[in-house]
Amino acid sequence: MTLDDLLGLYVDQRAPSKATQRHYDFVIELFRKETGLDDTRRISVDPIRTWRGQVLARASPTTWNNYLVHLRALFAFGCEAGAIRENPFRQVARARSLSRRRKVVSAPLMERALTLLGDESAETLQPRWFWAIVVRTFYYTGMRRRQLAGLLWRDVDLRQGTVLLRAESSKNRREWIVPIPPRLADDLTVLKERSSRGGRLHDHQVFRIQLFYDRYRGDHLSEYQITGFFRRLGEALGEPITPHRLRHTMATELAAKGDVKALSDLLGHADVRTTLDAYVHPDVDSLRALQGGLRDI
Repeated sequence: MTLDDLLGLYVDQRAPSKATQRHYDFVIELFRKETGLDDTRRISVDPIRTWRGQVLARASPTTWNNYLVHLRALFAFGCEAGAIRENPFRQVARARSLSRRRKVVSAPLMERALTLLGDESAETLQPRWFWAIVVRTFYYTGMRRRQLAGLLWRDVDLRQGTVLLRAESSKNRREWIVPIPPRLADDLTVLKERSSRGGRLHDHQVFRIQLFYDRYRGDHLSEYQITGFFRRLGEALGEPITPHRLRHTMATELAAKGDVKALSDLLGHADVRTTLDAYVHPDVDSLRALQGGLRDI
């Protein structure tokens, strides 16, 4: 059985999202290209470890761990389905990675970004009013890139002030509701009025930029177009700013408020421990007060 055969079986039985399937395709093609192995019967621990060294020589431990997790999962499925006998990826270790705080968007950088997008006279980053709403949506809701691209108007209830993040566009295939704060509700009301043109929007994409700017190809806003805009925005600002950093910014700011369970629900985490590990950090002033309990020596 080839790697493509195994992936085809996985897709047929597990029905992963298109984004997940694309990533499996990428990892498999990379493995095949760099090891020369395609027959699952010939894949063993030694060439995997050699490949591990090659990957770590050019990329971060996080990158290797991502490849390993996907190939382990694929081969584990193959064993479970009776398609293959062994999972050699289970015998190859993850790489140790440094535990760093998530990168966030500082308040001054956020202000500079929105000030820049408020200047409609410039020719670049158009339509700026549209992209300003996108930035605020990522910040206020914490949704991911794929979720914003998959958002339809039927998912938005401006009367109740909620957005439904559907399972189809969610990383963990879960569905949950996120409240819309007043500032964002005003933005979405404006966007809806400009998008409607007298027609029904029920099943239309919320952030369909092609309605407002014909330089964007296709008939809907894609994840790649979102990434491209934020790359250009970061270049204009001289500092990186991404949807994921906006999500981390929201989560980090709200984690300091103390209600970690509510934050976990807002982020769509299946386990509150994910939220705790990622966003709850000791406050320096609290640590200083704790040190005050030590006796003088």
